[in-house]
Amino acid sequence: MEFMLGTAANVSQLGLARQCEDLGYTHLGIGEGPLLFSEPYEYLALAARDTRHIQLGTWVTNPLTRLFPQTANAIATLNALAPGRVF
Repeated sequence: MEFMLGTAANVSQLGLARQCEDLGYTHLGIGEGPLLFSEPYEYLALAARDTRHIQLGTWVTNPLTRLFPQTANAIATLNALAPGRVF
């Protein structure tokens, strides 16, 4: 069975990814809210560094404020940091 936690990026909660992995969650999805939350792709990069198995990705991203090439580059970079663990 797979379990996912979806939340917004918050740099004050960097240990969340590791905690989710330790609790058996299979996926961590981070949402985006310009001006409201931390940068999701940077948060996910730090989560990749701190975890080994959990799948990482964006729960939602904002196509109005983030250009498609930016999104593709960010997710490709994340995939380089955590090969096979990015959605």
